[in-house]
Amino acid sequence: MRKLYIAHPLQGGSGNMEENVEHYLTWVAFAMELGYCVVTWVHHYLTHTRKLTDGDAEYYLTIDKELVLCCDEVWVVGDPAISNGVRFEISVAEEAGIPVRYFKWNVYTL
Repeated sequence: MRKLYIAHPLQGGSGNMEENVEHYLTWVAFAMELGYCVVTWVHHYLTHTRKLTDGDAEYYLTIDKELVLCCDEVWVVGDPAISNGVRFEISVAEEAGIPVRYFKWNVYTL
């Protein structure tokens, strides 16, 4: 099973973190239906918003880097210009030679 990382803004995009996570999860479900094993960053959001972790952006990007590096492919959802994190994830994938595919925001809706 191919491992996939979906680069999607958390704070960028709509500016609404809950809405962004919901949109991201729609993409995760789509990828899973296609047979991918999605390596996800959503635990960052869940642990941080529940005050279980107090890491800063650099802390989470360090973890994201390791998650990207263990994947076979990266999908970029939306405009990478709106998210420093997404741009970072793209650079990690490109430097490691991991294929990167780009998708518009509303290509898939459940």
